[in-house]
This record gives sequence, structure tokens and C-alpha cells, in this order.
Amino acid sequence: MRQRTPDIHCPVRTGQRLLQASFLPDGTIWIARGGKLSEFIDGRFVQDHIPPDVRDSYVQGICPGIDGGIWIVSEGRTRKCQDGSWTADLGVLPWEATPFMSFIQTKSKKLLAGTADHGMYVIGTETGTTVEHFDRLNGLASD
Repeated sequence: MRQRTPDIHCPVRTGQRLLQASFLPDGTIWIARGGKLSEFIDGRFVQDHIPPDVRDSYVQGICPGIDGGIWIVSEGRTRKCQDGSWTADLGVLPWEATPFMSFIQTKSKKLLAGTADHGMYVIGTETGTTVEHFDRLNGLASD
């Protein structure tokens, strides 16, 4: 089991934005920045536990799975990675290449994806179908 690092000094270069950080229950820290996914281990960004097809693709969003692993959105697909292997594949979901503002999994195992310009989606992880979609046309102040 990895030790959680209490103070993270993240070397982000000028002009490069830290997009997302996800903390898994086992202490693993995942970082998605500049479209690339890395694991933060011993003060370094490494890609040892990332499936090869994600290493060279653009990562839109990440979130920890409530039962372990990490949900990764890349190349338009939403998949779950655990111990370096894919354990779930929801296929192509409706937000296309829209940047994520937030991405979480609920206790009921649904994924909530808040996008930059397409509102918020609620996705069932068993079927990969959109359960609900909220945008400015049905209640949100803006997309």
C-alpha cells in the first residue's frame, strides 16, 4: 500500500495548467495535466501503471472509482483502469471532446461529469447510458 504524501509540490511549468488530481483510497495520486496522465510516486510523475493506449492519447478527465481504480476519459471513451488493466468500458459518451470542469463517482456508482460547455451529465456505470443531462435548457444558469 502506498503512503499518501501530505505535502505535494507539483512542478507545473509556466503556461501549463494543472487540470485534475485524484486521490484513491489506497493512497495513489493520479494527475492529469496538459492532457497527459501520470501517477505521482515518490515525488515524480510516472506512467508505469497506465495502459499503453492511454500514454500517448489526450486525457480529458479522471476520477477515482469508489471501489478502487480510476475512471479515465480519453479519445472520446470512458474506461476504468485498475492495476494497469481495463476493468470497465462505457464506450463513447455524449460530451465528445468537451473539457471537464469536474468528474466524480457517487456512492450509487453513477458518474457525474461537469463539462465546460455542455452542462452536466449523470451516467450509469453498469450500462454506460446517460441517466440525466442538465444544461441551460433544463435548469442550469449556464452550460
